[in-house]
Amino acid sequence: MTGRIIKVARGSFHVETASGVVVCRTRGNLRLAETSPCAGDFVTISQTEADTIIEKILPRRNFIPRPPAANIDLLLFVVSVCEPRPNTAVLDTMTVLAQLAEVPVAIALTKCDLAMPEPWKNIYRRAGFPVYCLCRTDSNKTDDLVALRNELHDRTVLLAGNSGAGKSTLLNRILPELGQETAEISHKLGRGKHTTRQTAFFRTDNMLLGDSPGFSSLDLAQQGVKRQELAEGFREFTPYFGQCRFQDCTHLREPGCTVRKAAEAGEIPLERYENYVRFYKALPM
Repeated sequence: MTGRIIKVARGSFHVETASGVVVCRTRGNLRLAETSPCAGDFVTISQTEADTIIEKILPRRNFIPRPPAANIDLLLFVVSVCEPRPNTAVLDTMTVLAQLAEVPVAIALTKCDLAMPEPWKNIYRRAGFPVYCLCRTDSNKTDDLVALRNELHDRTVLLAGNSGAGKSTLLNRILPELGQETAEISHKLGRGKHTTRQTAFFRTDNMLLGDSPGFSSLDLAQQGVKRQELAEGFREFTPYFGQCRFQDCTHLREPGCTVRKAAEAGEIPLERYENYVRFYKALPM
């Protein structure tokens, strides 16, 4: 029997099959394999009266390491414009990982009734990402929720982002019947509290929508990214590839670098370029 993992929790795997959702475990040899099952994986399973076992992970179309998920049509980064303030280093780290994994990205800016979203919206739209500005459920302001629903239609979508950014709140707005747990921001720590503890997908008539645990930091080196591939993770650099004076240009200080000149001219968002420089210097050779 084949199915798809829609939830991973404490070593058990909830697999959606044609006959319903079953809870599975893995054999020892699969647990020791280089590739571990994760949410979004298509798998083959075997069933006995006593147990249900994942036998094989089917080939993946794509994979992102944080949060671990496979076969994603869209990664939706949820970013609050205040409480907590946007962390562009974390967001750009995530967009790099998604770009290198060939996973399409969109960005949802939340709490736009509490602070102006324009600075962040302008940066990421100029970088080529769809950006949606959203308000709290108790706000009287109009927002982009309808347009966002249209973006998600007929797709497997994973929500990701910092703790407290509003992933569960947004999920509740899109799928009110879920009643996902939410929590207030910790003003002492300046960040959100973890209310989602595992990645889980929820199916509707026209989409498969996933929630994932929040985080406050990411490290590209720990995810295996190398200096020589970093530029490929910045999608707005692509039109300038092959135009630099030197073929092995790092896009830092070399004369004749078209990427750096584009950033200085405002053709590439300067904030994104500055994060590229920071990331490059922090990565191993």
